[in-house]
Amino acid sequence: MIGRPTLVATMLAVIGAATLLLAGPALPPSTYGPAALGAASVLLATARLLREIRRRDRLSISIGAGVLGFLAGAAAARGPHAWALGFAAAWAPALALFLAGVGRERLAFELERLEDEADDPALRPGALRRAAAIRDQARAAARGVDPGAAHGPSHPGDARAIYAYAAQVTAYAHGLDERFEDAVAALSEVPPAWMPAPMRPLILSNLSHWQLCAGDLPGAQRTIAAIEEDGILPAVRPVVRGARAAVLVRAGETEAALDLIGRKDGELGEPPLVQQRYRVTRAHALAAKGHAEAAREELRRVVADVGVGELERWLPAGGPALKAMQALIDAG
Repeated sequence: MIGRPTLVATMLAVIGAATLLLAGPALPPSTYGPAALGAASVLLATARLLREIRRRDRLSISIGAGVLGFLAGAAAARGPHAWALGFAAAWAPALALFLAGVGRERLAFELERLEDEADDPALRPGALRRAAAIRDQARAAARGVDPGAAHGPSHPGDARAIYAYAAQVTAYAHGLDERFEDAVAALSEVPPAWMPAPMRPLILSNLSHWQLCAGDLPGAQRTIAAIEEDGILPAVRPVVRGARAAVLVRAGETEAALDLIGRKDGELGEPPLVQQRYRVTRAHALAAKGHAEAAREELRRVVADVGVGELERWLPAGGPALKAMQALIDAG
C-alpha cells in the first residue's frame, strides 16, 4: 500500500517501453514523439496516483514531473530503440520523486476527507468502508515494519501513522452511529507508540469518551492514565483536561474534576473549543454534589449557546446530570 505510486509508475514505464520496443519497427523515427508520449503518460498517471492530495499540489507535482520527463525522454530518444528509450526515460523524474517520498502523505489527506464525509449520514457508510479498508492494509504494513510496536512513525505517511489515523476515522464513524463498542474495538487495538506524538493525546481522549459511552469506566480510566503530560501540546491541553475531568466525575472524584475544568466559565481560561464540554462535565460534578439547580443552570447555558444537540452528543456517556440533560432535550 505505502509503496503503491512507485510500484504503479514502474509497471506503467516497463509495460509502455516494452510495447514500444515491440512496435518500434512500425514507428517513424522521432526524437520528441517518444518524449511527448512519455511526458503525457507521466502527467496523467501522476495526477491519478496523487488524487488524494490537494488539487494545487497535485497539479504542480504532475506538471513538473511531465516537463522533466519530456526533457529526459528527448535526451534518451536515440538509436534504433528511440521510442522505447525515450518513453522509459520520461518516467525517471516521476520515479525519483516517488522514491524520495513525494505523495507519501496522500492517504493521510484522504483520511482527512473521509473524516469530514463521516459527518454526513448519507456519505458515512462509504467513508467507513474506505477508512476500514485503509486501516486493515496499513495495519498489515505496520506490523511488517514494526512487529513489536516499539517505535513511533517517522513521517505522516508511515504505515503506523496511517493505521492510527484510519482507526481513529473508523471509530469516529462508529461513534456517530452510536456503535460505541465498535468504536472502542477499532481504536483500542492501536498501540499508543504508533499514534503520531502530536495526535496521541487527542486520540486517547477520544477513546476514553467512547469507552464511557460503552459503559467501560475502568477502560476509560486506563486510557486517560496512559496520556503522558510531557507529550501534550499547549493547544491540546484543554481538551485533555476535559477528557480527564469527564472520567473523574464518573468515578466519583468530583472535586478533582472541578479542579481541572474550573467551577465557573473562564476560571481556567479555557478556549471556546471546550467550553460546552466543560459545562456539561461541571453539571455532572454539581449534580453529584447535590447542587441540582446549579447543574441545570450549566446545562441551560449549553442549550442557550448551541442548542440541545450538544447535550444529545454527550448523553451516551452518562453521568450524574443525565436526568437533567434528558429533561432539557425533551423540552427543546
